[in-house]
Amino acid sequence: MKEGDIDRLAFTIVHSSYAQGLLKALNQGGFQATVIEVKGGLLEEPMVTLLVGMNHRKLPSFLELVKAHCPARLRYVPVGAITTWPPSFPHVVEVSSGGVTVLVVPVEKFYQI
Repeated sequence: MKEGDIDRLAFTIVHSSYAQGLLKALNQGGFQATVIEVKGGLLEEPMVTLLVGMNHRKLPSFLELVKAHCPARLRYVPVGAITTWPPSFPHVVEVSSGGVTVLVVPVEKFYQI
């Protein structure tokens, strides 16, 4: 890409299980990404942040690729500590997991050195 072509930066936060498939699709779609592995959040699951620079005209196709490769899913997570004797089954709640968070910010200047 030429230096003037990139005017948006997408911070794309996905579950690590989606990262390889999404990266492959993005590369095939003409996007390049920088990968940062992170861990945290409510469920302490391994996550990946992809930094993707692009021209604003490519943003809709980028978002379509992300949506297609990062579906949300339901999980059951135990809550609370077992405090009874004899121990009983822990209470579980249904939570939405996976999916993707995308933050897009304007880029004032882009340099590739």
